[in-house]
Amino acid sequence: MNNIIFKRIWQDEDFYEIEVQAQNKVISASANFYVVDEDIARLSKELTNFPFGSNKEIVWELPNIEGSPRELSLRIFLKDNLGHVKIEIYMVLKNYDEPERYNCFFSVSTEIGVLNRFGQRLIGLNKPVIGKSVSMVELDF
Repeated sequence: MNNIIFKRIWQDEDFYEIEVQAQNKVISASANFYVVDEDIARLSKELTNFPFGSNKEIVWELPNIEGSPRELSLRIFLKDNLGHVKIEIYMVLKNYDEPERYNCFFSVSTEIGVLNRFGQRLIGLNKPVIGKSVSMVELDF
């Protein structure tokens, strides 16, 4: 299943840590990244408004924070004129016990409406609740 999940796992006064899980039918990857409220607010707004106006492609990146070798990049664009969306995901994964870094690059497919709803829910991650999780695909059981 194609999905992306953001989960708040740790927090400080000025920033917090999220676990990002992404998967398609072939691969699944997860890593932790540091963010501030503005990072999530910007992504939330861009996803909610995609692809309206001049917003035909989104590139959202978390930079390499000093002392943290982890990076995340999402490139979101229309795959066709039928509302299908492709999300290219680039993650730098690092095990702090080992000197190696691993680069992971793959894509996840979705639809405009699913992406817009994910953007609307994503802003809830800024509430200071450890364990808060937001999934692109909401499963109802």
